[in-house]
Amino acid sequence: MCNVCKNCGESTQKNFCSNCGQSVKVGRVNLYHILHNFLHGIVHIDSGFFYTMKELTFRPGKTIHDYFEGKRVRLFKPFGYFFILITAYVFLSHLFIGSVLGSSDVVISEVKVDVDNEGLDTTSVNTLSNIKEITEMVLGVLEKYFSLATLCTIPLISLISIVFFRKQKYNYGEHLVINSYILGQQVLLLILLLLLPLSYMAYDKVDINSFLWIVQMLVYIYMMNSIFTVYKPWKRIVYSFFAYIVLMLLMIILMSILMTVLLVFKHI
Repeated sequence: MCNVCKNCGESTQKNFCSNCGQSVKVGRVNLYHILHNFLHGIVHIDSGFFYTMKELTFRPGKTIHDYFEGKRVRLFKPFGYFFILITAYVFLSHLFIGSVLGSSDVVISEVKVDVDNEGLDTTSVNTLSNIKEITEMVLGVLEKYFSLATLCTIPLISLISIVFFRKQKYNYGEHLVINSYILGQQVLLLILLLLLPLSYMAYDKVDINSFLWIVQMLVYIYMMNSIFTVYKPWKRIVYSFFAYIVLMLLMIILMSILMTVLLVFKHI
């Protein structure tokens, strides 16, 4: 049986293309494909990493569409791409600014409980002290497991994006691929900002978090606008914006629920 390579169009009767080397058995992205590439990407790296970085930066839409059409031999696996970048970001953050959460430590260090100045009773003071302690504990966990915590946002944003962009008819596995690559690009930009000389001064200020949040949102909108071409340009921008806002709101809600639960258990 003659097969046609989806990457280069070469005809072959073998399992791998003799022209480009890609497997001819390339199907649609599904959860099995996601799991396989997740495990493969963690332990393998090749020159395709930098090619993927360039293509996602300048031609994200075409790169994603090519991946879904089976042209994958030159592209680095989505989860491996994300893990390499997030690992580099965590390492460089600790190396240059001492914390992957940046100015979050500044916020916590400025939380003070002063009974005389605030006019609070003992119960209120204890509650505020507990909130500060729990906040420090949660941030400590996020600091320690930042890569894993960031990874956990991919399934969530994929559920959101599949709702906002359902007209494109990508399945959940394909949305996981899209958002893995997008998150990788967001982390890449954070690394570049971290390496700028002026960043060290900025990371000492609380406002840097707001700036980084805006930058990440712009990267998300830029890439989603390039990928979901069945929508009108203004719809892509609006849907991307609200999808990202919904993600942030859900993360705030989940964080609030977590802190409330921890506060309740602390009183038990």
